[in-house]
Amino acid sequence: MKIINLTMQAFGPFRDKISIDFDKFNNGVYLISGNTGSGKTTIFDAITFALFGDSSGGERDESMIRYIASDPNVETYVQLEFEYKSKVINIRRTPKYERAKKRGEGFTSKGSKKTIIKLSDGKIIDDLKQADQFIINLLGVDSIQFRQIVMLAQGNFMKLLKASNEEKSRLFRKIFFTEKYNKLEFEIANKLKEISKKRDELIYIREEIFSNFRYNYKNDDEFEDLKNISVEEVINNIERVNVEYSTQYEVLNREIEKLQEDIDLKKHSLENVKSYNLTKEQIIKLEKEFKNINKNFIEYKEKYNNISTIENEMENINANINLLNIEKDKFTKLNEITNKIESEQKNNENIYQNLVLKKEDIYNIDIKILDIENFLKENKNIEKQISDNKLKIKDLELSIERLGKYIEIINNILKETNNKDNLIIDYEKLKPIIKEKQSKYEEAEEIFFESQAGILAKNLEKGRPCPVCGSIEHPKLAIFKDDLPDKKSVEKLKKDFEKSRKELENLKNEINSSDKTISIYNKQISEFEEYKDLNNNESLILSEKLNNDYNLLKNEKSNLENIKKLIDEKIYEKERILISKKNFENELKELNDDLIKNEQNIKNLNEQKFEESIKLGNKSEIDVENEIDRLVQNKNILTMEIKDVRDKYFEYSKYYTEISKTLDILKSQLDEKYNIDINGLESELKGLEIQLKDKNMKLSDIHFNLENNKTQLKKLKSNSDSFKSVENKYLSILELNDVIKGKVSGTSRIKFETFVQTIFLDEILYHANLRFNKMTNEKYSLRRKTEASNLMEQWGLDLEVVDHHNKSQRDINTLSGGESFQAALSLALGLSDVVQMQRGGIELNSMFIDEGFGTLDRDTLSKVMSTLFDISQDNKLIGIISHVEMLKEQIDKKIIVEKSVDGISRVI
Repeated sequence: MKIINLTMQAFGPFRDKISIDFDKFNNGVYLISGNTGSGKTTIFDAITFALFGDSSGGERDESMIRYIASDPNVETYVQLEFEYKSKVINIRRTPKYERAKKRGEGFTSKGSKKTIIKLSDGKIIDDLKQADQFIINLLGVDSIQFRQIVMLAQGNFMKLLKASNEEKSRLFRKIFFTEKYNKLEFEIANKLKEISKKRDELIYIREEIFSNFRYNYKNDDEFEDLKNISVEEVINNIERVNVEYSTQYEVLNREIEKLQEDIDLKKHSLENVKSYNLTKEQIIKLEKEFKNINKNFIEYKEKYNNISTIENEMENINANINLLNIEKDKFTKLNEITNKIESEQKNNENIYQNLVLKKEDIYNIDIKILDIENFLKENKNIEKQISDNKLKIKDLELSIERLGKYIEIINNILKETNNKDNLIIDYEKLKPIIKEKQSKYEEAEEIFFESQAGILAKNLEKGRPCPVCGSIEHPKLAIFKDDLPDKKSVEKLKKDFEKSRKELENLKNEINSSDKTISIYNKQISEFEEYKDLNNNESLILSEKLNNDYNLLKNEKSNLENIKKLIDEKIYEKERILISKKNFENELKELNDDLIKNEQNIKNLNEQKFEESIKLGNKSEIDVENEIDRLVQNKNILTMEIKDVRDKYFEYSKYYTEISKTLDILKSQLDEKYNIDINGLESELKGLEIQLKDKNMKLSDIHFNLENNKTQLKKLKSNSDSFKSVENKYLSILELNDVIKGKVSGTSRIKFETFVQTIFLDEILYHANLRFNKMTNEKYSLRRKTEASNLMEQWGLDLEVVDHHNKSQRDINTLSGGESFQAALSLALGLSDVVQMQRGGIELNSMFIDEGFGTLDRDTLSKVMSTLFDISQDNKLIGIISHVEMLKEQIDKKIIVEKSVDGISRVI
């Protein structure tokens, strides 16, 4: 089943008509994103409702599906278009719901639920029961199985991971219909047959391992007895045999080392004999070569002595070449004169062009001078204008400064007056407070002094003198009271009163100071008679006008100064131009002089050219050059001949000396004690090498037997471990096979139905571990516990995790949050796979995974997403319902669900 399009109206939190095109996603992974409560999961609820007529696993009543604030005229419905086995099916389902009354208050029921299914061949099914049954028959699953396969919600698949044995049993009962399962005995028999076959295979392998052992027993029957003893005893016997092999190996290895030393000595002697024979052969060869070298050396020594004759001939050739080069130089001189004439003529042309350009430059300079003089004439009064501007600015600055001081004094008077008023208010407020504090203090002090008499009276005794008056009669004692103020509280009231009184005095001083300040300001303001009639607002307006006038004058000053600066620049430019004009006029004169001089030079060069041509007569420059080339070629041949004689003479001289020295060295190296028969020596060496080869073969056999036994021993230990595990399973299933036919006292209490469910669970775990093992980098896998923790309780569906890195098993609850999510998701995917296979290979190519990704770190999330992307490659469309930001970065295909402030959801 592949979803193509979903349309819903007034459904759940979606008030308006919403249409979602799933076909554009084709296959792969897409994201349904939005804030919590926006309605992401409602999309799956709508699909489930369209197919089976219920949603959310039956947790909500059908009448609660409608958007509560929908317009009474708006119908609630869901329409789903999907493809199943190349057929397109369209289903439209309307629930029974209550809508607001169009008139008055309250709600009214809207009809009964309707379902219409349109098939690709045009057939229509509109009967509700027929439509429900058609969907179940078509998909091969009911709504419970559909939610378990297609919608993987975090809470559900985490519940599956950590559920108790009884909870898993109830879940599997719904999904796999195990209450009707009557073939358990057959399955157990097959399982027993399978494990029995595996057990027999391990026994066969163990016997094969026995036959592969290498041992020292003379009688094979004696070793055959090993099969009749325990594996542990076999291992001990083989380890003893290996110790014997090791001893033999060490003895034989020492013999080989001694034999190798003898071979090395023989090889050394053989090498010396070979070296003697080789040296002898080299001496014979060099003596023959020396004879030929000596002959060539004598020949070239004679030629070397006659080199002076060839050198005299070369001197004559050099003299003739020098004479011809003098003739050639004359032709060169004639060419140089011709080139100079051409150069001077070209120079004349350049001088003439420069004359024309200089005259134009002088004319342009005269025009510039005239423009500058006109500008200076127009601005001849600039100095007076600048002086008048400065006076105006100075006067205005004084006015602005006085007005500013006047405004500042006025503001200070207003500020100080306001301050004085505030001080007077504070002063008046504080006066009654001080009066009250003074009254409290004086009253407390008076009571305190009176209380001292009470304290004395308290301690007086009749007939004893008073410490104050000395009287022994006390007719009227002062009364002592417990709640009287003590000295400390009186002092505190006094300090509080003194503090407030000081504050009042400070305020009075500040008021007097403020009066003096205002008086000073009023005295200062009398100095500004010209502004005495202005109020504060008029003063500000006048200040603004003066500032504007000041800015205008400053701008005028800047413009006048710019003009003054420009006048100075023009004067300087005029002086510079006049200098340039003078220079141009001088250059013009020089160019005229150069032109006259150049014409005279051309005339003189023509005369020289004529004279040189007379000297050369009818000779050709080419004839002279050809004769020089011929003589140079002859000279080169003679040079090469001299070089060849010298090189050969020195080469043969060098060979002659080197071979003589080499012969002397080789003859001195000959040791006659090695002039012996080499064949006998080689025969002895060959005999020793045969012995070595034989011993090495024996050593190799011992090494092979030893290594083989170690390998087989390792296999035997592994086989023993595997056999123990298989034997335990075999005995367990054998016992279960007995139990299934009748209860056996003291055996594990596993129900008939639970065993069937363990088969499904094992299949689920197989498919789950394909993902879980990959997600955890092959560290973890899930497996079903095979032993009961309590024989009095039902068991069989409890899970544990295998840690392949630590080679240990532990409880499923020891996994971290991220690892638990990976395990739970893998288990849910495995359950989905098994349900689809159990239902006859149904096609459910769409899947939803709801939340749970927010607890994952980036690395764990990446591994989970990699697994989901792999699953989606198999023509599946996987929707992830989540608000995690990292998923928005990784997944390009998205459905965004938004919820407005008024609670209406929409898809963007």
